[in-house]
Amino acid sequence: MTAENLPDEKALKYDKFYNYSDPENVQTFIAYDIVEGNGTEETVSYESFIESLKELGVIEDDSASNSNIDKKALDEKVLLVADKKDVEKYDKYYYEASNDVEDFYKMYVVDTEKDQILYEVQMSEVAYKDINVENKKDAEQLIEEKSKEFEKALNGVPKDIASVEIVNDEESEMIKVFHIVNYDSPENVKALADANVVTAGYNGTDFVSHSQTVETLSKSGGMKEVK
Repeated sequence: MTAENLPDEKALKYDKFYNYSDPENVQTFIAYDIVEGNGTEETVSYESFIESLKELGVIEDDSASNSNIDKKALDEKVLLVADKKDVEKYDKYYYEASNDVEDFYKMYVVDTEKDQILYEVQMSEVAYKDINVENKKDAEQLIEEKSKEFEKALNGVPKDIASVEIVNDEESEMIKVFHIVNYDSPENVKALADANVVTAGYNGTDFVSHSQTVETLSKSGGMKEVK
């Protein structure tokens, strides 16, 4: 991780352990070899922070990925809880993970300067053959059952804060589940925390940390970035 003199929108302000928002702090971290620099820099590069996580193996470097992620679908679903003009102000980061049955794809809209996730869309998809779905009727019945389960799991959180949409993709013979979450205000974060549906990057503050979320889910669920 390197120190550079960067504009605010490219500078890392906080991670789980350190406060980089004060130039004096940055120069202290340089002196103690926590970050690389010659001692005169006043900011730390957010991009170099992500690269350092890749070097440590916390995030897999997936720059040459043949991912099946559907970025367009994720971009469209976030508009269920956010205005397009608000989304376009910020950076988007995409990730993927998988287990024995499902593939997962995530998109975070992030205020990079504040290390704050504003909106999240997760899409999971599972093949008919892996869940014993043989026809359209089976798919519709499963969607009805799962919709009720997911609705109950949201514990009454309003739909403009968190919602679930399940889609039957007959062409690819897949069931796709979209989880859409709005973290853009302290009130929303509190509502999600109270309902126990907040993401891994929440630590009791009034926002959700992107870097902490990525670190936690990379270690526990094998999540990796998709360029």
